[in-house]
Amino acid sequence: MTIFIKLVNSALFLTISFAINSQQFVVLESSIQSYKKGQIVNSATQITLDKNTELTLISEQGKLIKIKGSYDGIIGDDVTLNHEKNGVAKGASLIDSLSMLLMKNQKQSLGAARSLEGISTENDAINTLKKPWAIDVNATGDQCSLNRQTLLWRNNNVASVVLKQKLKDTIATVHWKAGDAYSQWPKTIHREDKQIYQLIVSGDYQVKEITLHLFNVEVNSEKINQALWMTKRGCYPQASLLLSSIEMDQIIDKKVKR
Repeated sequence: MTIFIKLVNSALFLTISFAINSQQFVVLESSIQSYKKGQIVNSATQITLDKNTELTLISEQGKLIKIKGSYDGIIGDDVTLNHEKNGVAKGASLIDSLSMLLMKNQKQSLGAARSLEGISTENDAINTLKKPWAIDVNATGDQCSLNRQTLLWRNNNVASVVLKQKLKDTIATVHWKAGDAYSQWPKTIHREDKQIYQLIVSGDYQVKEITLHLFNVEVNSEKINQALWMTKRGCYPQASLLLSSIEMDQIIDKKVKR
C-alpha cells in the first residue's frame, strides 16, 4: 500500500510539473501545410521544418517567436519560456482568443477569394496596409481607428472619396495627393464611436457603409490586447495585421534538421 501511494504521488507530481512547465503557442504565420494559421501547439511539440520554410508563433505572454528551417526539435527546448505566477489561466485564455481570431480571419480571406476569382478582394486590400489602424475606403463593415486620429487609406485606383455620417447631412470630399496612400479624416465630419458612415470612392458610384469603432490607446498600449479589442468589434483583418506588426522576440535558426 505504501509503495502504491508513493507511485500515485510521483505520477501526480510529474503531471502537475508538466502542466506548470508546459505552455501553448498559436501559429501566426506558416509557410508549410502541416501548420495552419490559428493552430495551437504545445511546448512539447516536435517541430520539423525544411530549408527555406518558416513558422511564426505567439506565446502565452504575447511574444513572437520565429523558427526558420532547416529545423528539427522540440519547441520547449529552444524557446525561452516565461513562467509567470498565476499566468497560465490568463495565458491559455489569450491563446484561445488569438486562435479564434486567426482562424476566423483565415476563413474570411478564403471565402472572399473564392467568391471573386482573380479579383482583388476587400480582405486582400486591407492586408496590404502598413498601418493597422487606418480605415480602408474600399472596404465595408466594421473598421477600427484610434480616437486621437483617423487615417483614410486608398489603393492606387482611388483619387478621392465622398464621406458622410449616415444620419447627418454634412458631406466632405477627401482628395489624395499623387503618391500618397493616406489622408486625414475630414474635420467637418464628426467621428463618433459605433456610428455608421457612408462612402463613395471615385470611379465607383456604389455607396459603401462602414461602422467606425474608436479606441483609446492610452487605456492599453499592448498590441496583443489591442488586437483582441479589434476582434470583439469585428475588425478581423486589422487585428491580424496588428499582430503581424509586433516586434519579434526570438528567432530560432541554428538547429539544423537531422
